[in-house]
Amino acid sequence: MKFSFLGASYNHKPQTIDTVESEITAKFMGKSYKIRRPVVAQISSERNLKYRGVAY
Repeated sequence: MKFSFLGASYNHKPQTIDTVESEITAKFMGKSYKIRRPVVAQISSERNLKYRGVAY
């Protein structure tokens, strides 16, 4: 998916996560549903983030 913000174009590639249904049941607005959890824990990559030239 291609986006543009303040004149800068970028591509968005959403990450897919495999899930399985757990034994936990939740209720929202009167409807019950099973909670889903990830099959394998995702490893987040380390990023060098900057905001207005300051790294954090």
